[in-house]
Amino acid sequence: MPCKSETLAFMRRVQGLGFKLSEIRGLLSLRGRRMQPCAPVRRRLQTKLADVRQKLENLKKLECELQLALRSCDKELRKQDAHCPILQDGDAQKKDGRR
Repeated sequence: MPCKSETLAFMRRVQGLGFKLSEIRGLLSLRGRRMQPCAPVRRRLQTKLADVRQKLENLKKLECELQLALRSCDKELRKQDAHCPILQDGDAQKKDGRR
């Protein structure tokens, strides 16, 4: 059985890979077994990688939305009577012909 400092180092390492405490508990139970099959760990790593990829995709979409919002603000700021398009009601923007 590993000592406490090895266990803590292991926990920090897998936490750095994005594993949550509940997931780390599962990995620790695998680590504590005599036989340490790699397949269950590999499945967990694949799941974590899929989660990260989904988060990256969501962040890319958010990045695009933020860029569009900034362009909209920049366009509005060029006007004499600028009104923040982000703060306006969506229906008011459509009536004014703004998007």
